[in-house]
Amino acid sequence: NFNTLISEIKKLLKQKERLLADVSHELRTPLAKMRLLSEIDSPSEKMERINKQIDTLDSIITNILISDKLAAPYSNLNIEEITMENLLQQGLDLSKNKNVQVPATNTQLKVHCDVVKIAIVIKNLLDNAEKYAPSDSPVNITYGENKGVVQINVIDRGPGIPETLIDKIMRPYVRGKNLQKSGFGLGLSICKRVMGAHNGTISATNNNTKGATFSIQWDSKGINNNAKK
Repeated sequence: NFNTLISEIKKLLKQKERLLADVSHELRTPLAKMRLLSEIDSPSEKMERINKQIDTLDSIITNILISDKLAAPYSNLNIEEITMENLLQQGLDLSKNKNVQVPATNTQLKVHCDVVKIAIVIKNLLDNAEKYAPSDSPVNITYGENKGVVQINVIDRGPGIPETLIDKIMRPYVRGKNLQKSGFGLGLSICKRVMGAHNGTISATNNNTKGATFSIQWDSKGINNNAKK
């Protein structure tokens, strides 16, 4: 009976994964068509607003799928060696936030991580800064390594994080005070899962002057390639 129960649970999990994959495909197909049609039309403020909503919907779908995938404890990390410059660039390429400054210091620093997942963490932190901490000042990314631990900081100049949210902002479905913004509050919880899978950490603090800093840390040598999430 126990073996039958396990078999049924596995079957249900596979059905859920197929359903999510199918739903994401069905949603992304009309989004892609909408984007194509908007690009064919002449540029206008209305088209820009439509494109922004398309990007938002696409980001929400991506985060839902990633969140579900990261919930699977049997998934493995794909640990690779990469330079910090390349890693940060991949995160920047994924993000919609283009108002970002990265100092050109020690860009050839080599780290080990699941490149795709850490790039998604960087992307989510930058997207959050654009959505919840809008400012004319650029978001700054700083980084470094100390005693084998690599750290990346994403520093915004927005309104900061309410003290009542700092301790729970990494939980799923918890969102900042800009509740009119689209989303489900999954971005930071995904970041936390990714860093946990790397035996690393993510933290959020308010700056002394203005804005907030999100920091991620993990062992620069990575973890065992077969480490479980």
